[in-house]
Amino acid sequence: MKDSLLYKTMKKDKTIPLMCEEQVTDFLLQNPSFFNHHPYLLTELNLPQKNGKIIPISQKQLMVLREENAVLQNQQAQLEQKISTLIEIVKNNEALSVCLHRLSLKLIAASNVETIISETLPLLKKQFPANQILIRLFAPFSDLSDTALTLDKQDPVLEMLLTSMFNVGRPDCGPFGGAVKKALFGNFAQRISSAVAMPLYTENHKLGLLLFGSPRVDAFAPGKSTMILVKCGELIATTIENRAIAEGILNGSTCK
Repeated sequence: MKDSLLYKTMKKDKTIPLMCEEQVTDFLLQNPSFFNHHPYLLTELNLPQKNGKIIPISQKQLMVLREENAVLQNQQAQLEQKISTLIEIVKNNEALSVCLHRLSLKLIAASNVETIISETLPLLKKQFPANQILIRLFAPFSDLSDTALTLDKQDPVLEMLLTSMFNVGRPDCGPFGGAVKKALFGNFAQRISSAVAMPLYTENHKLGLLLFGSPRVDAFAPGKSTMILVKCGELIATTIENRAIAEGILNGSTCK
């Protein structure tokens, strides 16, 4: 209180050294009831603002609480966004898992390469954001299907792309130049703004490409996950090779 011995002593004795900021902070932290014993300070202490105005400590406390509340609300919004994103990822993964399962069943039931192609393409079109999905095969695999377009291994426009993809064994999301896109998609090239090419291969054979093309610029882009495409490609390539062996055009051991 104002008439306390400590207050009177400090008021009269100018030789008592002032406390530094750390000492004041430590004292207040160690004495949380200080302002309960000296409530008049809450109305007498004024704090300068950056704009030059002076406000009561009670108003400053209210401002700090509002700022902390705003921070908490922002953190909550970020957490809700992360949870929403995770839920969406789980839903997408579940849908992709169902797609792979259905694809596996279709491929197991396919009796020949033509059936593999005709059954696979509609299923993939339902799952992926592409208006054009093609399977292009090298000879002699292309001879086993009327649906799959033939792909020339010696095409000079595609030579560098094919070499790179089959060496790496991963999809290529481009971007592809006009000539390459034309060589891959033919007459559909003009309607495609983004694309991905998945090499179809097994341990023994290079079979061709699985192609996805979309009018959306952001449908396929470098850096996007392509694991599901890899799994689809592995299933399709292995099944085509097995059917080609069954139909007598491969011996199953020669790497081509």
